[in-house]
Amino acid sequence: MPTKRRGSCLELQDTCSKWQVERGKLLRDLPPATCHLPLSITMSNFHTSLASLIRSQRIAALGTLRDGVPFVSMVPYVEAADLSVFYLHLSRLAVHTQAIRSDPRVGLMIAQPDLGSSDPQTLARVSIQGAAAVIVKDSTDFGAVKAIYLAKFPNSELNFDLGDFDLYRITPHSGRYVADLGKIYDLKEEDWRRIAD
Repeated sequence: MPTKRRGSCLELQDTCSKWQVERGKLLRDLPPATCHLPLSITMSNFHTSLASLIRSQRIAALGTLRDGVPFVSMVPYVEAADLSVFYLHLSRLAVHTQAIRSDPRVGLMIAQPDLGSSDPQTLARVSIQGAAAVIVKDSTDFGAVKAIYLAKFPNSELNFDLGDFDLYRITPHSGRYVADLGKIYDLKEEDWRRIAD
């Protein structure tokens, strides 16, 4: 049995575990900040669980700003293999696309589906903050990104023939991953490729 050190990862994990369900009752005797751990001191299994969440889902909530007013919509997404970039295929007619064209700052939220069988606060989810940029159709990477997108969403091929759709690249610069009740991890820009390893 490893020796616990005050402030160590083991001690913090034990602290977080007290938030879990015990005999059907939640023990909320500790402040949430106690379980707010930086990604650098977490174990690799959290990298694996976050990567699995991102790769297993197909839709995300997209947050944009239009004239300073927040707007949230549902979008299909595709992630790069190293999780450093996310791709969206958006119509210029959509409100969220018009917002991106005037302010490229965006947020994405990817969440574990709620099946109605457990406390929704225990569902895994990641909130991502980043910047969106259009991928020009005659650029060198447009064809490769299109192929990745269609591999996940083959029924979207018709949209690529429409004149009002564009591919967008979202580059994350920060994020927050909630793995479970009281297990919260901050993500920095350099963390995303490590998660995919």
